[in-house]
Amino acid sequence: MSRLTRWWQSIWVRYSLTLILLAVIVWRVNPQKLTSEWRAVSLANLLVAMLLTIPFLLLKAVRWYLLLRTAKCKATFAESFVSLVGGMGVALLTPARLGEVTRAAYLSEPRKVRVGALVMVDKVYDVIVLVLLAVPGAWLLVSPVLALAFAFAGVAGVYLAMRPAALRTAFRLCKPLPIYERVDRVMAGFTEFPARVGLVCLLYTLGSFLIVIGQYWIILRAWNIGGLDVVVNCFPMVVLTNAVPLTIGGLGMREGTAVLLLNHYHIAASIAASSAFLMFFMNTALPGVLGALVTPFFRPPAQPIVSLAEAAPARETRARA
Repeated sequence: MSRLTRWWQSIWVRYSLTLILLAVIVWRVNPQKLTSEWRAVSLANLLVAMLLTIPFLLLKAVRWYLLLRTAKCKATFAESFVSLVGGMGVALLTPARLGEVTRAAYLSEPRKVRVGALVMVDKVYDVIVLVLLAVPGAWLLVSPVLALAFAFAGVAGVYLAMRPAALRTAFRLCKPLPIYERVDRVMAGFTEFPARVGLVCLLYTLGSFLIVIGQYWIILRAWNIGGLDVVVNCFPMVVLTNAVPLTIGGLGMREGTAVLLLNHYHIAASIAASSAFLMFFMNTALPGVLGALVTPFFRPPAQPIVSLAEAAPARETRARA
């Protein structure tokens, strides 16, 4: 492993970068001005916005439950919801929310590797929809080249989400990679997913993000600023920074991006950073903290852990029988 790779993977580097970015943002927004802005905020708007977290989480849980059932994993809807918020709790402390793979710990399904792969599939739906939603904002606020790249990636993502067998075929281009065989075995378990499941998951994802777009509009209106165009053009790119694994929980990256983008609409840096942090607090931090506190009381009975490689012979035996 090279020194650069070790540096990139170091958790302490990410903690340091998070603190540096937060310090720069605090300096940029001016704490004195931030305090005065918060005195003028509408608490009623913030309460309404926080209530929208409930349908947002329910849609994510329904999508997660659908994926588990399609993959023939043992899980009730209650277990699916608990595993979702439980994973969010661990993800608060990890870059790129990789801690969400711990969702498997809250399910009775013994094939933990399969569940971990499903978590990655679940997150890919978020990225696909966010990339498509970010096209208008990228065109107007950044660059038409970036917008076209987003459009191409989003359309390709929709196609592959509905045709997982084609995704595995495309992955054969990565055979030289040392982890190719392991990832290919995982992907083999999802090639039987019908196109309908991919489409429904994408629609659930779109619905959940439409909810949080409305939520973001309500938050900005708490300061009596911002129109629908501001939210539609800025919000998807702000949230998309969560996919960049540079800081813990996306802190600093998200707020800094909001400051840069909302500046196009002459929105104060203090409000831009605050609105982005509030979205993180309502939809990620608060559910994650509650999940970390509650989920230990809902752990399923211990089950033997079965890998995909171990499960394959058993499936072949049942097929011959």
